[in-house]
Amino acid sequence: MNLNKMEESGSSYTPRVCRLCLAPTATTFSLVESNEISGMLEALTSLRILPSDEISTVMCLKCHLNLKLAFAIRQKMVTAEQRFQRRVLQSIKTETNENNIKQTEKVFTCDICGKQKHSKKQLRVHKYSNHEQVECSLCKKQIRKGYIREHIKMHERKTQGDGQIPVFQEFACDICGTWKSSEAALRKHKNYCHVERDCPVCLKKIKLANYNRHLFQVHGIKVERLEPERALKPPTKKEYTCYICGGKKASKTSLYNHTFTAHRSKLLSKPALTRHVHTSHSRSECPICKKNLSSSNLNHHIRRHARATTVCEVCGLTVKTIDIKYHMMCHSSVVYKCDFCDKEFKRKNNKVLHERREHKGEANFVCETCGKRFYSAPYLKRHISAIHLKLKPFACNNCDLSFSTRNSLRTHSRQHTDERPYKCDYCGEGFKQKVSLKSHLRSQHDVHEELTCECDTCGKKFASKWALLTHSRVHS
Repeated sequence: MNLNKMEESGSSYTPRVCRLCLAPTATTFSLVESNEISGMLEALTSLRILPSDEISTVMCLKCHLNLKLAFAIRQKMVTAEQRFQRRVLQSIKTETNENNIKQTEKVFTCDICGKQKHSKKQLRVHKYSNHEQVECSLCKKQIRKGYIREHIKMHERKTQGDGQIPVFQEFACDICGTWKSSEAALRKHKNYCHVERDCPVCLKKIKLANYNRHLFQVHGIKVERLEPERALKPPTKKEYTCYICGGKKASKTSLYNHTFTAHRSKLLSKPALTRHVHTSHSRSECPICKKNLSSSNLNHHIRRHARATTVCEVCGLTVKTIDIKYHMMCHSSVVYKCDFCDKEFKRKNNKVLHERREHKGEANFVCETCGKRFYSAPYLKRHISAIHLKLKPFACNNCDLSFSTRNSLRTHSRQHTDERPYKCDYCGEGFKQKVSLKSHLRSQHDVHEELTCECDTCGKKFASKWALLTHSRVHS
């Protein structure tokens, strides 16, 4: 067998053999063109590949990534050893200096506030700046001596008229009478101390200054600091440009879908994207709860197991502290009502999706490959992954089959576990799939579903909107 080239008839490319693992590969990286690659290989294995070698001088993508990773680990170990040696020498010098130079350092304590200083001069400056006060001749206020100059400059900045008569101006709150030195400080005081918000859990009106404290102490919800309400800026439209063909897209999701479908052959030749496909679409099992997750989310999922938990005061359920805010939505009386019918939803995005699908028909998310429309971005992303990219990230633990959706994997796993969750109400027989239960009811108990959804094209009737939607694809 010729190790340099493997000719394949009828193919537009020539597969080669990797010099490091002897595996045929179409994606190759040269071992002799770059001094960096050849230097890494020689440092790790003492192998020197020459351009004059008659056998293969290329390596595959996997060996390319492993070589870089191994060299990075080696460099990290060498750097750590150097740092360790420097720290040992530095600690020896420090101990020697401490033994040779024995100097007792005196500490001087302020008799007013208790702060400690290293010299009498520092203590004297501290007392002068922070504890000795003098009366301002303009506003008659007692000001610390260390800040009297800045206080007088404030008066000078607020001088009115011809600049000869300094005027001290204060702003009073018309609600509580608190005085502030500027209009901005007064506006901030009103926003925090007199603006109220409704608590999403108990619906009490809480001042904005006490809002975060109320959520944390009463309901155990920790939120970020709320800024004062400002005027909303008009939204600005932003376009995202494809760096390959220059096409314009309205969102990052549209740009990602366009790049991955239209330029997939170019992207897959890059090692960075190959690593992304491996980490984002390969599956791994959590060692704690045995849940099947993508490799990119596994570390984040394991860290969630170690997070603190909180007991819900309403139902007693133990919930992760970070998820208590979303759990409280189940007990909250706040609902989002559909603008077209009487349905109510706990979350706003569910209401928006319902209105798009049932009333408005706004399928604004379009697949650029086949033109199919969807009501939300996750549905479009799932369609591209399963139909066009042919990705099947959900692997069965009992056999070699893989599936594009979690629901398909769940249905398939019942073939191994013999689980039958769908029970007949008449005879108690169990079934693995819901369609099998419906067929059983029709054949054995003469139970037929009411056909309420009619196709506008052929007039055929169905029991649900999803069945009608599946049938409508025949006419498209």
